Amino acid sequence: MIKSYKYQLNPTNKQINYFERNFGCCRFIYNWGLGLKIKTYKETGKSIGYVELARELTLLKQNTDYKWLNDISNESLQQSLRNLETAFMKFFREKKGFPKFKNRYISDKSFKNIQNIHVDFQKHKIKIPIIGWIKFYKNQEFNGKTGTITVSKDSTNRYWVSILVEDGIELPTKIKIEDNDKTIGIDLGLKYFMILSNGIKIENPKFLEKVEKKLACYQRRLSYYVSDEVKKKRQEKCKETKEKNGTEIPKEKKHKFKFQKHVSKHKKYQKIKGSNRWEKQKLRTADIYRRVHNLRVNYIHQVTNKLVKEYDTLIFEDLNVSGMVKNHKLANSISSVSWYETLRQISYKCNWYGKNFIQVDRFDPTSKLCSKCGYKKDSLELSEREWICPVCGTCHDRDVNAARNIRNFGLIGQVKQHYNKIKHTPVVNGGEDVELPELVGAKKRQDNISLIN
Repeated sequence: MIKSYKYQLNPTNKQINYFERNFGCCRFIYNWGLGLKIKTYKETGKSIGYVELARELTLLKQNTDYKWLNDISNESLQQSLRNLETAFMKFFREKKGFPKFKNRYISDKSFKNIQNIHVDFQKHKIKIPIIGWIKFYKNQEFNGKTGTITVSKDSTNRYWVSILVEDGIELPTKIKIEDNDKTIGIDLGLKYFMILSNGIKIENPKFLEKVEKKLACYQRRLSYYVSDEVKKKRQEKCKETKEKNGTEIPKEKKHKFKFQKHVSKHKKYQKIKGSNRWEKQKLRTADIYRRVHNLRVNYIHQVTNKLVKEYDTLIFEDLNVSGMVKNHKLANSISSVSWYETLRQISYKCNWYGKNFIQVDRFDPTSKLCSKCGYKKDSLELSEREWICPVCGTCHDRDVNAARNIRNFGLIGQVKQHYNKIKHTPVVNGGEDVELPELVGAKKRQDNISLIN
C-alpha cells in the first residue's frame, strides 16, 4: 500500500535560498520544455516526448549561459519534464486544457526528488540531496520504503515536504455488496453537509461564513495599495498645477497639496504594492484562508472516517462540480463545502479498509423520483424542499428522498454489472449443462456452452 505523509519544514536561511532557486529552475525548465515542444511542432508537424527533452536538457546544462542549472539536482529538473509530459497526456486523453507557461508569481512553487532520501524521526530531520539535513515538525511516524518527495511552499511562506511511502501492506479484499443496513446512500448538500438514506443529516459547519467579515476587511485593506505608476502620475499632476498657478507651495503644505485630491478616505491603509506593509497584509489575508482550509479538511476527515468505519458500501452521486460552480449564485457555497475533496477521501479510505465506493450517474432523477413507488415528478423547483407523491401519498423530504434513490440506483447498477460480467464470461463445457453462479437469489442454466476464444 502506498501512502503519503506531509510534514512542515523548518529550514535555515541558506536552505530557503536553495529552495527558492530550485523552484525557479524547475519552473524555467517546464517553460523551456513547453516552448521547445510548441516550436518543434510548428516547424516539423511532429511532437517530441520526454526522452528527447531529457537529451536536450543535458546539452542545455553544458551551455555556459546556463551554468546555474548545475547547482540544482538533475532529478528535480527531469521531474519537471515528466510533469510537462503528464500535462500533455491529460490534454490529449482526458481533454483537459492545453498546458500553459508558469508565472513566477502565480504558479505553485514545488519540486520533486526521488533518490537518496533519509528520515530521522528521533532528531526530527530529513536528508534531501544537495541540501543535506533539514529540520521538520513531526506529527506522525511511518515504516516502509520512501519514494518520491515533493517540497512545496504555500501562500503563507511555509515550506512542506510530502513523502510517498510503500509500507508493504496489501489492500484488503472488498466486502460483498448486500442490500442491508450496512449499505448507505449519501446525498451531498449545501444546507446540510451530507444527507444519509436512513434519515441522518450531518451539519455543514460553514467555516468560511464565520470569518467572512474579517476576511472582507483584510481584503479591502489589501486593495488600498498605491502602485508606482499612480505615484508618478500624482507627482506629475502636482508639478503641472504648480506651473499653472505660478506660485511656490509652502513646505508645510506640500504634502497636503500633493495628495489632497487623490488620496482615498482610507488613507491609513494605503500601501505601495510590493512594500513591506503590503506583503504583511497579504500574509494576514492568506493566513485566514489557510486556517479555514485546515478546519474544513479536518472536519471532512472526521466525517469520512466515521462513515467508512460504520458502513460497508457507500453510494454517492457522480457530481459535475466544475459545471455547478459556474452558477454564480451558488458558486461560493459549493466551493466552501469541498465536494470533490470529500469524494476523494471517501474513495481512497474505502480502498484502505476493503469497503465499497459506488457512484451513480449524475443524470439519474434522484430528486424527482419517488423512492417508494417509483413515480416521477416532472417539475420540481429547487425551492421545493418537500413534496407529496400523488400515487402512494408519501411525503418526501427532498434530500432524504434523493439519498434513498441514490442507494437504489447504486444497487441496481451493481446487479446489472454483475449480470453482464457473468453473461459475457467464457465457460468451458464438456457437452453437459453448466450451472451459472447465483445472482440475486436466482439460478440460471445455460445449455451446450462451447469454448469461446
